[in-house]
Amino acid sequence: MIGNAYEYLIKHFAASSGATAGEFYTPPEVSNLLATILEPVEGDEICDPACGSGSLLIKCGAMVRKNSNSKKYALYGQEAIGSTWALAKMNMFLHGEDNHRIEWGDTIRNPLLLDKDGTLITVRCGDGQPAVFTG
Repeated sequence: MIGNAYEYLIKHFAASSGATAGEFYTPPEVSNLLATILEPVEGDEICDPACGSGSLLIKCGAMVRKNSNSKKYALYGQEAIGSTWALAKMNMFLHGEDNHRIEWGDTIRNPLLLDKDGTLITVRCGDGQPAVFTG
């Protein structure tokens, strides 16, 4: 409930911000459509390298839980704008997404989604197929 209220406030703030709102907010209709098309399933690792406020990742996580009643998935994201990164972290918390990793930094110039050896992470689908990328 609190997560939905938070998204409502973000939506209305984005609407009043004009053209710059696209920097941090994806309309729910777009997020829902993309999550439906991607069909994430249990075991997927979902990455959005320009995640904004994280709404698309949250929709994908919700779809996995709805279809499989499982929280066996991982959400990865990176956001360059500090205040927007903070929105994403808050959004994840308010939606109960505890299996996420959201980094702050420019994905192209300074990718931070690295494994323990310092190389870019490789995300895989639960069925071993190529990764589900969003964004």
